[in-house]
Amino acid sequence: MKIVYIIAFDLFINLCSIYNITAQTSTIQKDKLTELINSFIDVYNSGNSLEYKNWFVNSGLNKTEIENAVKSNLNAYHYIGKVKIRKTDIISPINVEAWVQTIAYDSWWKFSIVTDSTQNFRFRIIQPAGFSESFIHEGKLSESEIVSEIDSYCKRLADSNVFAGNVFIADKERVIYSKSFGNNSLGKPNNPEQQFGLASLGKMFTAVSVLQLIQNKQISLDSTAATYLPQFKNKIIAKEVTIRHLLTHTSGMGDFFENPDYQKNAANYKTTNDFLPILESDSLGFKPGSSWQYSNSGFILLALIIEKVTEKSFVNYIENNILKKSGMTMTEVGSGAGGGLSTVPDLFHFANALKSNKLLNEETTQLFFEYTVDGTWGLGSVHQKLGTEKIFGHGGDYEGVCTDFGMYLNSGHTAIVLSNTDPPFAHFISDKIKELIIRR
Repeated sequence: MKIVYIIAFDLFINLCSIYNITAQTSTIQKDKLTELINSFIDVYNSGNSLEYKNWFVNSGLNKTEIENAVKSNLNAYHYIGKVKIRKTDIISPINVEAWVQTIAYDSWWKFSIVTDSTQNFRFRIIQPAGFSESFIHEGKLSESEIVSEIDSYCKRLADSNVFAGNVFIADKERVIYSKSFGNNSLGKPNNPEQQFGLASLGKMFTAVSVLQLIQNKQISLDSTAATYLPQFKNKIIAKEVTIRHLLTHTSGMGDFFENPDYQKNAANYKTTNDFLPILESDSLGFKPGSSWQYSNSGFILLALIIEKVTEKSFVNYIENNILKKSGMTMTEVGSGAGGGLSTVPDLFHFANALKSNKLLNEETTQLFFEYTVDGTWGLGSVHQKLGTEKIFGHGGDYEGVCTDFGMYLNSGHTAIVLSNTDPPFAHFISDKIKELIIRR
């Protein structure tokens, strides 16, 4: 499941279709938008409901809209705390974004304001932003400085009771930092061998499985789902969606977590086939390949294809072709969309198995490491370019689970953060590691 703190995204998409977001923005418009977001963040930082109300009254919202906006911003303030603006971007004549850093946790968020065509406030969006290229620091740190800084940062979050889990950094094969923080669900201290939920990080196992089958010429990246599942009842999905679309979240398929039946009967969905009715009743949000939408359902469909082609259960295939080959003895497989349990040592084994071509041959490994549809989303993987570094991996979010797995392809570092606390604090630690390692 992908959890994002975001407000009114659908409305944003609708407005973008009404107003031409590619239109040039005049200097006057830019000044108005900059003034608007600076004003909003000044009021937001007050944490004062009366100041919020006055600001939204002046923005022309009606009474119900103002009440909802005040409540929403109070919730955001209590969750995020005060922020400082680090960068402002004018996206269009109706959209301005501010990259902000929180005072409490040095975490990165993006505050966006959307207006009407005359720059009158319509709504705002707040979402985690992550450490980016614009904020790379000058001056390389020594290994001991990196370790000291990350240890201090993790203690800060743990002492604030927002993070409990394991944090791990290796430089190639050499472990330079590995430490446990907080307690597990049983109230006992977390330890280096502790199993944690993976959430969507587990999608990487699905992706590697598919790439193995492509490598073995059992399936093709650009073949449709119908090629392998001819009995699949949703003929539009079967005939139009390819393996590539599914791996890259460009299929247009939705998210089974949002299906009412799954929400009511989640405990009954135990095998890949149990999801078949949900998948067959899905409808495409766009023409496959024309846009991007994170799809848990798409990865369940990949698991069905794996089972059909290999004539083995999804779990059995992963156990024999990924876990055993990697030396992962403390990992429990979830579904095609992720989940399951693992440990820091096992995930380090997984990273090393990928680097040494134990799971995929050299050509397919490079495809996995390098291929992206937009510079960020790859074949069941997430990519980030920071300076001269390329980071490859995936994260995961769910209630009581927040994970991050990153392989630094140029320097050879591996960073793993597993936690049994709510998102997004494990990602903040991952960002802090990036900030410390990647310096000019």
